[in-house]
Parts: sequence; structure tokens; C-alpha cells
Amino acid sequence: MEEGKLLLQNFEGKLRHFIYLYEQQKKEIASLQSLLEEKETDIKRLKEELETLENQYTYLKMACALGHKEDVQEAKKRINHLVREVDKCIALLSD
Repeated sequence: MEEGKLLLQNFEGKLRHFIYLYEQQKKEIASLQSLLEEKETDIKRLKEELETLENQYTYLKMACALGHKEDVQEAKKRINHLVREVDKCIALLSD
């Protein structure tokens, strides 16, 4: 009889511990899902920004044919720099 009570108490203790671990895992999963959603939003925003910059670059190339070479080259350098920065951000977020 006493051995049965000890086994039952041991079982109840382990069960409580597993329930605690389960609750901790649920919290961690919720936290990770939230972080994932945030990163996906960041990636989407950065992709849109990259697309905008690429369009601006295309328009700049068209303007280059009509404009001053020095101003256009400086603008190209700036846009290329911005595109590289966005690419780096996307790469960091993807990791």
C-alpha cells in the first residue's frame, strides 16, 4: 500500500513537471512565431524597397542618356550603394 502511494506521488510529480515543460514550450513557440512574423514583415518591406530602388535605377539609366555625366554618375553610385545595403539587410534577415 505504501509503495503504491510512493509510486503515485512519483507519477504525479513527473506529470506536473511534464505539464510545466509543455507550457514552457508553448510560450517559446509563440515567441518564435511572433519573431518569425516580424522577420517576414521586414523581408517583405526590404524586398519592396529593393524593387523601388531598382526601378529608380532604371529611370536613372534612361535619364543618363539625356543628362550630365557627372551628376548621373554620382547618382548611380549612390543608388548602387543603397541597393547593396538593402541586399545586406535582406541577407541578415534571412539568416
